[in-house]
Amino acid sequence: MLISIIDAKRQWFKSNQGLGVAETARDISFCGHAINYQDVFYVFDALRDERFFDNPLVVGEPKIRFYAGLAVRIDGYAIGTLCLIDKQPRLLTDNDFVMLREFVALIELEIKQGKPHSDK
Repeated sequence: MLISIIDAKRQWFKSNQGLGVAETARDISFCGHAINYQDVFYVFDALRDERFFDNPLVVGEPKIRFYAGLAVRIDGYAIGTLCLIDKQPRLLTDNDFVMLREFVALIELEIKQGKPHSDK
């Protein structure tokens, strides 16, 4: 699971579970596509997707096969994404889509409230 912040040229991973890089170029990012969608951007198998089959993140490390991401929006502006990636194709259930939307709503609320995270 990743939380990314995206600008015109790059994406930064502000939270990162399972990916060994802190940023990538936006032009090769999956999140660069997801940020333009109003709902979940979903790629079952990137090797079979004409947008991604030759992407460096697919043919090389981290060898992404599955991607699901949803834009994080603040005041109507997409600032980044919450996304899931895997090295193998993966099907999402209806419940998975609901949970991804709910997690994004929580992230947006935390950002809007400006409260620092507490480990208590």
